[in-house]
Amino acid sequence: MAVLDYSKHYTPEELDKLVQKYKNGDEAALNVIFGDIYYSLYYTIYLVNSNHYQIEDIIQDTYARIIDHIDQYNMGTNFRAWASRIAHNLAINYYEKIRRVNANVQIDDSSKFTSNYNNGEAYEELEIIYSHLEGDKKKIFESIFFEGNTIKETSELLGLKLQRVYYLYRLMIADVKKIKAEYL
Repeated sequence: MAVLDYSKHYTPEELDKLVQKYKNGDEAALNVIFGDIYYSLYYTIYLVNSNHYQIEDIIQDTYARIIDHIDQYNMGTNFRAWASRIAHNLAINYYEKIRRVNANVQIDDSSKFTSNYNNGEAYEELEIIYSHLEGDKKKIFESIFFEGNTIKETSELLGLKLQRVYYLYRLMIADVKKIKAEYL
């Protein structure tokens, strides 16, 4: 595999030509594309996760996803933006996956969630918190902490926009702190 060249930056039209070359079988075009979009991807992922090694892993996953789904890219749109959206989604998914490791949930004073569903006390805390939440915040709490869904999956399941779920999630965390202070 050739070394990526990070020095040249292509216009969206030039990137489209390179994508077409790759679709026509020119493997070298893919290296040029990846060299061009590397820093855009890095910055996009950095906004979600600042760990350099994890960013590199997510970039590699992004490259694999681009290769797998390049036929879904619509020529004439912005390839760099399309690739950055893939990277952003993968970074969010990676972040959410880390937060749900082993599906154990305990809530500490800073409202960080760690894992241990086997801990009966933690489960009882969740039940108390759940009983005091209302509306969509209760549904989001159930989806994420009892069913183990990501925020994106919760958005799809509830039929709410992703931004709305993130907003309600933040409000729910504030409510959890109040509930813990009052009842736990």
